[in-house]
Amino acid sequence: MDLFSEEEKRIYFQTTCEVSSKDSAINKYKIEKIIKRSNKGNVYRAIRKSDGQKVIIKQSRPFVNYDTEGEWTALDDIKNEAYMLKKLADKSYTTNLIDEFYIVDDYFLVQEQVDGLNFEEFIRETEYSLNIREKSLDNIVNIVNDIHKLGYKIVDIAPTNFIYTKKGDITLIDLETMTPIKDKVRRVKTPMMVNPDTDLTISSVQQDYFSLALIGFSLLTGDFLSFSKGDQKTGLSAFIKICHLIKIARLDNKITKQQEYWLYDLLMMSQGEKIQKIKQLKQIPSDILLNTPDFSSYFEKYNFKEEAENIKSYLLAKSMDKSGRLFPSNEFGEFVSPVSFQHGFGGVLFFMNKYYVEEDENTVKEWLTKLENYEATNFLHGYSLLFGKAGFLFGILDRYEKTKERYLIDISKRLVDHLMRVYDNISNLDFALGRSGILLCLMKYCTIVDDKKLANFIKNNINDAYSLLESEDNGDIYFNNFAHGRSGAAYVLKAYTDIFGDSRYQNHLQKFSDGISELLEEKLSSFSKLDNLGLSWCDGVSGLILYLCLIDKERYSEIIYKSQLEMVQQYEAMGTSFCHGLSSLLQTTIYNKNQKVEQFIKKILLTRSYRNNDRLLQFQGEDGINSYFDFGVGNLGIYWTLLGYTFPFELSKGD
Repeated sequence: MDLFSEEEKRIYFQTTCEVSSKDSAINKYKIEKIIKRSNKGNVYRAIRKSDGQKVIIKQSRPFVNYDTEGEWTALDDIKNEAYMLKKLADKSYTTNLIDEFYIVDDYFLVQEQVDGLNFEEFIRETEYSLNIREKSLDNIVNIVNDIHKLGYKIVDIAPTNFIYTKKGDITLIDLETMTPIKDKVRRVKTPMMVNPDTDLTISSVQQDYFSLALIGFSLLTGDFLSFSKGDQKTGLSAFIKICHLIKIARLDNKITKQQEYWLYDLLMMSQGEKIQKIKQLKQIPSDILLNTPDFSSYFEKYNFKEEAENIKSYLLAKSMDKSGRLFPSNEFGEFVSPVSFQHGFGGVLFFMNKYYVEEDENTVKEWLTKLENYEATNFLHGYSLLFGKAGFLFGILDRYEKTKERYLIDISKRLVDHLMRVYDNISNLDFALGRSGILLCLMKYCTIVDDKKLANFIKNNINDAYSLLESEDNGDIYFNNFAHGRSGAAYVLKAYTDIFGDSRYQNHLQKFSDGISELLEEKLSSFSKLDNLGLSWCDGVSGLILYLCLIDKERYSEIIYKSQLEMVQQYEAMGTSFCHGLSSLLQTTIYNKNQKVEQFIKKILLTRSYRNNDRLLQFQGEDGINSYFDFGVGNLGIYWTLLGYTFPFELSKGD
C-alpha cells in the first residue's frame, strides 16, 4: 500500500516551481509508517538514510485553525513544539529535535524516536508491577514540577503524552500546547482530562494539577475516570464526582489509602490559586485521615421521577421534522427508521406511556398517524424489533393497554398484517433484528386481540426461534447473547410456551437455561477482560443475567447475584446506556432487588450526568461526551432503569 496519495507525491516529491524531489528535505528520510492521520497533518515513523537514526516526523498544514479569527493554526502548534524542544534541549525527559523544514506551505518537524511503550502497552506490561507504576508517576511529577519551575505549563496533558518503560523511565513526547505560565490562552482540551466546571478557554497551572491527578489515577489503576460537569441546581460539582469515584476505587482496593490522599491533595491544589510543588507519592503519609465531600448527601437531592417528567414535557413540546424525528440520534441512528425502539419514536412511546395523561392524546395521535406510513424498506432492518416497525408496534400496543384508544388497535392491525406479509423476506432469526423479535411482537398483539389467523401464523413459524436456539453452542458469551444470539430466541420461546400453553420446548429451554447459568459461572473470573459490548445487554453478560431473571429468577438466584456483584466491578469499562451500558445491568437488579448494586450504579450514573441549557438532567452518551434522547443509547432508557421499570419487552400470559 502506498503511503502517499498522488497529490501528496506531486507536491512533495515531483519537480515543481517551489521544490524538486532532488532537493526536498523529506528525501533525507525513509518513511516506514503513518502513525497518525489527521486533518491538521500526519505523523510518520521514519529512518534517516544517512545513519539509520530512527525518527518521528510531524507534519502541520496551514489554514487548519483553532479559532474563528485564524490567528492560530496547526502550523503554530508544531512550531511551538520545536521552540520548546530547543528550550528544553538539556533535559533528559524530552526528545532531541533533529530537523525542521517547509515543503511548499506545510511545516515538518523531525525529532528523535524514543524506544518504549505507549500508555496501553505500559498498563498491560505492568499489570502486576505497582512499584513500577508508582515510580513512573513520581517521574511524571518531577517533569511537571520542573516545567512549572522554568515558568511554563503543559496545558493539555494526558497519559498519551508520554513514552514509558518497564523500568519506570518517562519521556514527554508532546509539547505542542506548552506555554508560559503568564499566557492564559487554551486552544485545545482532552475530554476527561480537564475540569469541565472551569472556563476552558483559559489555561492555568491549576489545570495541570487537575490533569495530573487524572493521569495518576489512570497509571495506578489502568482505568480512565469518566465524569460530567457539575450541576448548579444541586451543587454537585465535577470535583465532588471525581472524589466519589476515587473513594470507590480505594474501597475496591484498586488504589491504596496513600494513593487516594495523593490524588485528593492534587485535586485540592487544582481548586486553589497558588503555584505549589507537587508531592511525590512516597512523601504522603500512609495513615492519614481524609475528609472528602459526602456524595450521598447530594445523591439524595435528586428525584429521578421528576427529572423524567420534565423530559417528557420537553419532548411533547417538540415538533416532528419531515423525516419523522423529534431529535437527532447518534451517527448510526440516523440510518435507522424514525419509528425504531433503539433510536427513534418507538422508544419515545414506551417512555411516554409511563407518564400518560389525557392532555397528551392529540399530540401523540398526530405523531403516530404521521409515522405509520414510513416505508420500512428504506431503512436498515426496517421491520425489526430494535430498529423497525415491530418495536413500534410493541410500543403502540403498550399504549393501548393504558389508554384503550380504538385508533391504536386500528394502526396495530395494519402493522400486524404488514409484518405477516414481509415475514418470509426477513433473513435474520435473532431477537433484535430478525424473526424472533417480530414473533414476540405478534404474540403481544394476540394477548390483546383474539386473532386466530395470527395465532396460527405464530404457531407455524415459532420453529424459527427454536432453530437459532438449537444452533451449535461454542460456549461463547457473544454467541449466546440476548439481542443477536441464542438467549433472545430462548426468551421468545418461553413467552410462546406461556401464552399458547405449548410445552414441547420446555425441556430444551431448561437445558439451555442451565447452560447459560454454567457459562456465567465459568466466565465470572474473566469479566474484567471484557469491553463495553461484552458486558452489555445487547451483546454480553448483562443480557445473559437478564435472561435468567426473565426465565426463572428463583432457580438461578445465586448466579444472578454473583454475576451482578462481579459485573459492577467493571463499571469503568461500561458506558451509561440501556443497550450497551450500566443501565442494562441496573435493569437486572429490579428482578432480585439487589439494592447494593442498584444504589451503586445509580450513583455512578449520577457522576456522568449534567444539566443542559433547558435545565434537563441528561447523561453522557456512548462516546462519553454527546447525549441523546434515544431509548437504546440515550437518556430515555437510562431513566427507565433508574425508575425501576422492568424489561420493556417482557411478555407473559398475564399480559
